[in-house]
Amino acid sequence: QLVHLRSDIGEGWGECAAFAGPFYSPEFVASAQIVLREQLAPMLLAVAGPDGREVTSADVGRILGAVNGHRMAKSALEMAVLDAELRGQGLHDLRQGAGHLLQAPAQADRTQRQLRVQ
Repeated sequence: QLVHLRSDIGEGWGECAAFAGPFYSPEFVASAQIVLREQLAPMLLAVAGPDGREVTSADVGRILGAVNGHRMAKSALEMAVLDAELRGQGLHDLRQGAGHLLQAPAQADRTQRQLRVQ
């Protein structure tokens, strides 16, 4: 299960590592896809709102914390936001260390916000 996020700083990808059936974990591909499309992605986009408020990877856990369980689906979305943040950094910024990278903002695109679950 792949999550693709587009924002005004770039795009990011996340992966949900759930198995096809609920034998290892209560989470499985079909359930992750539903919760990502119908709950988690809309929650994240609602916080950004039409004016494009900044949402960082540090915010994702707090925003999605009201949803019980679904750790793999939540982490896929957080991974996509973090990937977009890191891709938005230049090579110079990458050399400044992890503390600097974790502060990089990911802002929802005001004109073309897209979050796609594949």
